[in-house]
Amino acid sequence: RWRESYLPYADDLVNLLIADRADGMTNEEILRVVAPLGMAYIQREGRWRKLVKQWPVDIDEWTHFLHGSDNNAVARDTRVGPPQTLQWTAAPVWTRNHETSPGVYGMVSSRGRLFYVLDEGPIGIVSPRLPDKMALIARDAFNGVQLWRKELESWLPSSSGGGGYEWLKVPVRVQRLLVAEDDRLYAPLTWNGPICELDAATGEVIRQYDESEGTTEIICAGGMLLAMSKTGLKAFEKTSGRPLWRRDGLPAS
Repeated sequence: RWRESYLPYADDLVNLLIADRADGMTNEEILRVVAPLGMAYIQREGRWRKLVKQWPVDIDEWTHFLHGSDNNAVARDTRVGPPQTLQWTAAPVWTRNHETSPGVYGMVSSRGRLFYVLDEGPIGIVSPRLPDKMALIARDAFNGVQLWRKELESWLPSSSGGGGYEWLKVPVRVQRLLVAEDDRLYAPLTWNGPICELDAATGEVIRQYDESEGTTEIICAGGMLLAMSKTGLKAFEKTSGRPLWRRDGLPAS
């Protein structure tokens, strides 16, 4: 039972707040602790009212590996600055030995959600006999709550039986294989596999983009999903998965 005029929570932390007695508290204070796109149900004078927090104009999204579809790694966020407080923490505290491949791949963000691929294999051990254990993870960007987790099989060459020291040679392209846009996430779920469209809130696979195997970079722009590969460029209608056009043999840049 809280009777103060303020709430003991950090800014932008709570997805849903319910209060049956909030007569001494302003709507501004209530919305301060509610995360963007979250809501509050408040009872005042015997009547319930719903408050929805809109997306702040000073917080940008980071939908591709280099911010947006233009690969210009400059955000339009004006709230960012030197860190002063800690919003949340989440596992793992440690990632795998630094002599292996990176532990976190391709972090992107959209509509208050974070998406990344994490190697959950044993830490502190370098051995091809202990393979990668990859998972695609979604978290609430404002409070760190894990929304869903999807285990990935053979997402890196090291998991696909490359042998030798291939387990140390992770292609740079894997960082460009996650794209978030609105309430959707686009990624292949296996190494060199086709691109899948996932529900960003649940992780459910909605559709698969046939003939997109071997993609090295995903770009979402203009209602299209563009799949770059070593052999060329393919364009798909994003909402249906229908192939639109292709261009083979792109010139080297």
